[in-house]
Amino acid sequence: MKRRETSPTDPLEPAPKRRKIDLAQQDKKMAVFLKHLEDNYKYLQPTSNEDTRKHLKRKRRASTTPEHQEPSPKKKKIDLAQQKEEMADFLNLLENEYIIQFLSSDSSRTSSDKYLLATVCEYFRRASLPTKHYRNYFFPALYLASQFEEQDSDIRTEILFWALEGFWFLKIEHFLHYRDLLFKRIGFKAWVDLDTCHQIMAEDPTHWAWTRERPI
Repeated sequence: MKRRETSPTDPLEPAPKRRKIDLAQQDKKMAVFLKHLEDNYKYLQPTSNEDTRKHLKRKRRASTTPEHQEPSPKKKKIDLAQQKEEMADFLNLLENEYIIQFLSSDSSRTSSDKYLLATVCEYFRRASLPTKHYRNYFFPALYLASQFEEQDSDIRTEILFWALEGFWFLKIEHFLHYRDLLFKRIGFKAWVDLDTCHQIMAEDPTHWAWTRERPI
C-alpha cells in the first residue's frame, strides 16, 4: 500500500518528501503521539469536577469562556454568497461515499453528531480552507473537534480507524500533522460555542446532517 501524499496545492503545507518507512519505528512514534495528544487534551480541559465535565460535553460552554482561552477575535464582515457556497460544498462533502459509510457506522452518534459536524464546518471557515481541500481535512478536523469536546478516547480511536482505513502505522504521523496544521491555521482557537453551531445549522436547517442527535 502506497502512502498517500498531501496535494502539492495544499494551502496549509507543500507535499512532504517520500521516505522509507520503518514499521517498528512508526509503532513507537504512534504511541508517543497518542500519549502527547491525550496529555495536551487533559491540559486544555477547564478545571471542574466530574459532574460538570460531563455536563459541558453536551452544552459546549454556551455562555462562559474557559479562563485559559483567549478572547475571540473580532468577526470579519460576512460574505453571504461565499458562506452559502462553503455550506453547499460542506454538505456535499457529507455525501461522499466513504464518509457516508463512516457516518452510518456511527449509530450512537458519538463520533459525528450534529454538533461535531457543525464544528468541523466552523473550523474550515476559520482556516479559510479552499473547498476543494475539505475532503483531505475532514477527519483531522473531526478528530480535533472530538479532542476538545469529548472525554472518551475510544471515540477518537474510531475516527482514526476510518481516517486511516486501517493502515495505522503507515499514516498516523501524517494524519496528526494534518490536524496540527489545521489547529495552527485556526489560531489554536478550537472551542466552538453552541450558538455558532446553531447558526451554522440554520443556514440549511432541513439537511439530514442536523438530525444526528445522540440517544438520551
